[in-house]
Amino acid sequence: MSVHPLFAGKSATLASRIVADVREALFERRFRPGEFLGTEKDLAARHGVSRIVARDALRTLEALGIVAISRGAGGGARITRGNPQLFAEALAVQLELADIDREEIMTAQGAVEGLAAELAARRATPVQILSLKKLVNEAEALLGELDAFTRSSLQFHLGIAEASHNRVLHYQLISLQHVSWPSRNRTLNRAVARRVLEAHRKLVALIEAEISADPAVLRLYRVITIQIGSEIMLAAKIQMREGLSIDAACLEINRLERRLKQRVPELRWSFIEPDLED
Repeated sequence: MSVHPLFAGKSATLASRIVADVREALFERRFRPGEFLGTEKDLAARHGVSRIVARDALRTLEALGIVAISRGAGGGARITRGNPQLFAEALAVQLELADIDREEIMTAQGAVEGLAAELAARRATPVQILSLKKLVNEAEALLGELDAFTRSSLQFHLGIAEASHNRVLHYQLISLQHVSWPSRNRTLNRAVARRVLEAHRKLVALIEAEISADPAVLRLYRVITIQIGSEIMLAAKIQMREGLSIDAACLEINRLERRLKQRVPELRWSFIEPDLED
């Protein structure tokens, strides 16, 4: 039996060796979703171990989400059919426990969202584009309820990822936003919310117009538009952490946007010069 790298540096117990073998077989496609792995007794006989060891291995496999165990007559362990949502939540928890810096998470989130937006422009269905437009309109109606606006904006970002038709990107974004997206952003005001809304509106327009527009310009515009949303949220988080005022947060956001405008002067950036009086 080989020991999976997951257990490298640890005592390679009999149970951990069984878990490693099952994982290896799964990645080699010798086990497929829904396939019967066996009972505790079957597993013990197959690996030449006691039923106690087999039971420990099955518990670990169940905790990892690899098998589902049914008890009673006709019961046993079956390879699960997969639950990416479980992976997303587990990854979010581990990112938090590992104390990953928020700026690292926001950088990764920006990369994921930029690629998702690019793919959405090629793959989004008319129904998905309509759904994105509805989310933008819903967010506009929530400008007076900023907590609800934040939740609506999250759904917009996830909608872009879903429209990419790439499930890996979609679930990666879910896991990152569990950590990075605030349920309540105390530094958000109507001025910042309006510019986020306008960026979202323009992004939907770009996705919808992909067929007739210049792909190279659209790709750059799309990625930077997504980055603006991420950098706005990051700036707000930085100001909140440093205890600065909303006015200071707005000044920081303006600085970030001026830098982006200088980076790509040939594009229209009318939405980055909003009225900040609210």
